[in-house]
Amino acid sequence: MFRKERNHFNVNRNKISAMLGRVIALVLVFVFTIPPFSDTNNYFVNAESTELENRPCITYPNNTTPYIEQVFDTNNWKQSKVSLLNDWQHTFIIPGNPNGNSNAGWVGGISASQKVDILNNDFSVTYSMTHYYFSNLMLTGRDYGNAFTIYNDDNHYNNTHSDQDYGALGLYRKTTYTTGRAPNNSLAVEFDPYNWTGSVMDDGRLDRVSGLGDNHNGPHIAITEPNLTNSSLSSLPGSTLPHDSLSVVEAGRFSDGQWGTARVEWFLLDPGNTNSYTDNIYRFKYSYWYSQYAKGDGSYDTNRTDDPITSRAPDLTGYRDFSFAQMAQKFGYSQSVTSMPVTMAITGSTGSLVNVASWFRFPSTYPYTVNYYVREADGTLTVNRISEITPNPVSGRVVEGPISVEIPEVPNYTFHPGSSDSLTPMVTATGTNVFNYYYTENILNYSIEYYHDGVLFETVSGSVPENSPNITSVATTNKPEGSSIGGYEFPSGISAEAPSAANPYTITAVNNVIKVYYKTNIIESPNAAVSADTDYVLISFDANDLNNDAADEEVRGRLQSKMQGSTLTDQETITYAVFKGTKWKDFASVAATPTLELKSANWLFDEGINNYVPNSWKDARVPVGTTMTIPVYNSEEVVESIFLGSPERHKTYYAQYSENTPTGILVSHKTIPIYLLFAALLLIEIVLVSTIIRRKQYHD
Repeated sequence: MFRKERNHFNVNRNKISAMLGRVIALVLVFVFTIPPFSDTNNYFVNAESTELENRPCITYPNNTTPYIEQVFDTNNWKQSKVSLLNDWQHTFIIPGNPNGNSNAGWVGGISASQKVDILNNDFSVTYSMTHYYFSNLMLTGRDYGNAFTIYNDDNHYNNTHSDQDYGALGLYRKTTYTTGRAPNNSLAVEFDPYNWTGSVMDDGRLDRVSGLGDNHNGPHIAITEPNLTNSSLSSLPGSTLPHDSLSVVEAGRFSDGQWGTARVEWFLLDPGNTNSYTDNIYRFKYSYWYSQYAKGDGSYDTNRTDDPITSRAPDLTGYRDFSFAQMAQKFGYSQSVTSMPVTMAITGSTGSLVNVASWFRFPSTYPYTVNYYVREADGTLTVNRISEITPNPVSGRVVEGPISVEIPEVPNYTFHPGSSDSLTPMVTATGTNVFNYYYTENILNYSIEYYHDGVLFETVSGSVPENSPNITSVATTNKPEGSSIGGYEFPSGISAEAPSAANPYTITAVNNVIKVYYKTNIIESPNAAVSADTDYVLISFDANDLNNDAADEEVRGRLQSKMQGSTLTDQETITYAVFKGTKWKDFASVAATPTLELKSANWLFDEGINNYVPNSWKDARVPVGTTMTIPVYNSEEVVESIFLGSPERHKTYYAQYSENTPTGILVSHKTIPIYLLFAALLLIEIVLVSTIIRRKQYHD
């Protein structure tokens, strides 16, 4: 904001060109890498500086100091003509007294007992004023001016104004003074009911306002520097006191017998881009509200003592801004200080008239409450308070009018303006003055993907609060029949352990997908991938066609699957993949041991030679024995227990049956004798039949 002098160096053209090239490149990189504009509501200062965050503002009146005499007193104003009416609205009369017997040129002043550090604090003082002329006349003379001043001058106590002030508002130094002066290092807002347009002498030095013209002699409000009047003003433009941010007051408004309200503020306007004071901009501001009642005849109306600030904007306002350097110079501090305390004061004069008085008091204050609540994700407005905001609720008392509500940043929450009251709500004399502001808990979205034998079949979405992002359970009610949970994946790697309070899954913006794997418990004739899956054991049944403890050379026995829906018949071997943890009885109830059928393509067996005993299965090719190594049908043991701790995962059971020495004849070796036997038998039959026929013929 303020241009700084730079050193210039002599460089040759090549260096300049190279430098410009780098600058252009950096600019292009910046232009093409800045993020797109996001049209979102932002209620926080977007500056590198954090000086505005939680900067205190000292406000009067407030909860503990609702009355003007609790803030201001007469200790620093010797010879001050001030009356305090504690029994009547806690009002100061400056100058004068309630009986109206004041003289022309009386002065009075009150100052705050506590200084305000304006380098590190804002302040806002609101007070009401009215001007009473006991002759009940509209006032047009130089009368009862007053001013609000801030200054750094501890020696001002012994140099206060004396009477015969007239147009100096109880503040400025006049050339006719033999004692007294304006406070040094000072800044003021003057409320002046008259503008002197006569000769530029004495009072004229204080009042002639450039730009108003000689035809204007009405009241005005302006920002001034009182300390300038302590020396000659001959060097100033027009030899008069500068009046900044001047506002012309509507004629009669300072003499209508009604209460007007003034507010004087000091605040940090711009914190700059660093956390240093040096780039700060501060503002000194005044606002003025006319009475909300019709103008009177100049008499004071005791029935209208409470004239609040309404919702309307101020009628008059003005301000002056200061850099840190200007501020330090104005208030007499070096730029190395870390605090700048100043004194606040209100002064006044009776001007050229008698029997006049200016009355000052704090306006009435009204209670207000600010609540910070949780808004549910579905839009439900709750009365659950945001515990991270303290205090919550915030309560206080202020004069009627708008207040500025702070919206703190809360971790894991986002302010929701659409559900909240105005950020500048109106405190009124008749309203509830309860203002609610809602935050929505930030959530993290996640999804659960369900797989069955490696195929995704369902996805479920969910969310968790950002401040409590743990998942302690995952629903598995969609588990397919005949399946088991094969594991979980989050965010990477497979775990057999489900999420629980002891083993929570923490959702983040990146780790937000949970995978649940279901696996079929029993798979007949598994493929290579399933066979290699260590979640399964493999169980095979072999017909063991010969009982000679050797490999199968002859087709003597075959297997047929008993598993529902299976098409396996006439098999030498049947293999099942069984999910670990499956009980043998559950496996046997689905895939019962296959049926063994004895048969032969080459042997003729004697009838009833089947010596196979059902469920006679052993885990080796051994002769028939009485010991069965296959678990019993209803065994409770899990399938992996059949390995007895061995790392092996494949077990084969061989069918056990006995076969006597074959009594049949191998057709392929005895073909001709058999044919001869058949021929002999046929010949015998023919002979017998022929003999029977002949005998019958003989007897006939």
